[in-house]
Formats: sequence, C-alpha cells, structure tokens
Amino acid sequence: MANNLTFQLELVDVKGQPIEDKAVQVRFFKISGQQIGADHFVQYSKKSPKLSFSLTGFPENFAIKYEAFPSNYRQIEGIIPTMQGDISRKVVLAVKPDKWSAEFMKWNDLSENFFSLKSVLDKSDNIFLIETKQNLGKLIDDGYNSLAEAEAVLAKASLLNLYAKMMLLQVPDQEVNWFSFVEEILQIGRERFIAIVKPTMWQAIDKAIRNSEFYEKANASNHKGNIPSGYKIDEIVSTKTDEENGNLQMTVAKTTTKSNQNVTILDADIDENARLLLHFFDLIKHAFNGGTHPYDIHEYMLLKHQGLDLGYKLVMPL
Repeated sequence: MANNLTFQLELVDVKGQPIEDKAVQVRFFKISGQQIGADHFVQYSKKSPKLSFSLTGFPENFAIKYEAFPSNYRQIEGIIPTMQGDISRKVVLAVKPDKWSAEFMKWNDLSENFFSLKSVLDKSDNIFLIETKQNLGKLIDDGYNSLAEAEAVLAKASLLNLYAKMMLLQVPDQEVNWFSFVEEILQIGRERFIAIVKPTMWQAIDKAIRNSEFYEKANASNHKGNIPSGYKIDEIVSTKTDEENGNLQMTVAKTTTKSNQNVTILDADIDENARLLLHFFDLIKHAFNGGTHPYDIHEYMLLKHQGLDLGYKLVMPL
C-alpha cells in the first residue's frame, strides 16, 4: 500500500533565525539508497522560511532519508518516518566558510568583555602570523582595525574564538579563567595562538589532568613544532577538554632562551573541528578536509553559548 506524506523543513542559523539563502536543493531516498523522484530545487525566502514537500507513492513502513544542499550553508541529511499526514523538522545549519566574511568590531567599540585581551595585546609588541611569518606589529587601535589580508583575517577570528573559549572555562579549584595566565602573544594563526604565560599555568594544567573529569592528557609531541625556534623545550605537557567543552587544547612548554631565561610558552587551539561540528550539528552530512576553520568554530561557539559576544560576526559579501 502506498503512503502519502507532507514534509516541512525549517532551516535556521545558529542564532535560531531563518537562514540567509536564495535556493535549497533537496533529495529524498529510501533507506536502501534508491532516490524517490527528482531533485527538488526550491527558491528560499526569509519571509517564508519553511519548505514544504508532498511525497507520494512510497511503500508503507519504510523510513525515508532526506538530503538538503543550501547555497551558503553546510549540507545536511536526516531521517523521517513514512507516516501519513504532516511531519515537520527544524534544523540548525552551520555556514559554508568560503561563502562568508568576518566583520570585526573596531578596537574602541569592543565591550568590557575584551578588557583582558586588549591588555595582553597592548603588551605584545611584535605578533607574527604563523602561516606567512609576517610581522603584524602591535595589534591595538589602527593595527588591530586594519588587518585585511585573508590569512590575517582568519587568524584574528581564531584569536577571538580562543579568547572567548578560554575566558568561559574556569581553572579547576581556582576562581580564574584560563586566559588569565596569558601575558604576551607571540604568534597567531587560523587554528591557534602562541603566547608567553605565567609559569603557574603548568601546575594548573597538571592538576586539571589529574583531578578534573573535563580535562584529559593529550599528545604533546606533535605540538613541539609550534613552539618558536628561539625557545628550547625542557618539558612539555598538553591537555584537552572533553567534546562537550569544545576540545580546547592547551599545550604548555617549559623553555629556556638563548640568554638562559626560563619562559613558559602556551600553544592554544580548538581541536578537531570536523568531530566538533558533527557532535553539535548532528545532521551535517560529512566530515571536512583542510584543517580547522575559524568560521566553523564561530558557529560552534554561538550554538553552544547563545548570545556570546565574539567581537565579530559573519556576513554575506555584497
């Protein structure tokens, strides 16, 4: 016996608002993999954000898989039962990073939430871009506002993501957050920042690994290459948070400089963005290639922490 089904699909962004898109391609399949009918190419409007489909003629008691391909957001898939009547799904979408641009708040417009970051940047005279080794100088005032090259823009977004995450997470058994250990930023990149930190951060990480269920010991050896060449590594330790806390990874090295000074260096990154997004956006169709993209982390952060001020937003280029 054939079944008839009306399926309604509502697509929203990480803030719960209708997506910014013009067209969505949707396909329907039997679980066996056989496609049901032709592809549906649907014009999309924020004024009418719910997409409706009438499906007819599929066997009773079969589940159906759907795949949706928005123009500006990540591809998704899901399962619907073959029940007669109307079925609705509301799905949160993450952006396709290559379709969006970052729009940063100006230095003087950053809220008081960024006091700690601004204080550290004011003490950081020469910040290098990891990907190109370019000296970006001091990233305050016009130096902060004027970053425009593609790699520098991604690094700036990554720094703001990591700052927000480290400010949100409290050090176990201490009334401080992880960013409170940062004294001077040395390098920034699209996946991480490198900084000089207070020596006490080593003890805090060691204690977190031993005593907190949210922090596990991580492989530090593959982070040795991220420590700047002027610092000889004496000891190194690494921890990452559990997935619910976004896989923040902090690798801390006790180092010695050529002038025989002892300096503690931090390599901070949000790890494994593919697993992270698949965990929080459970309908995303597949994993990703090319390493961590800061716009993916932006999406995770706003979904996990509604209303969070990251110091920038993602916009569609004109």
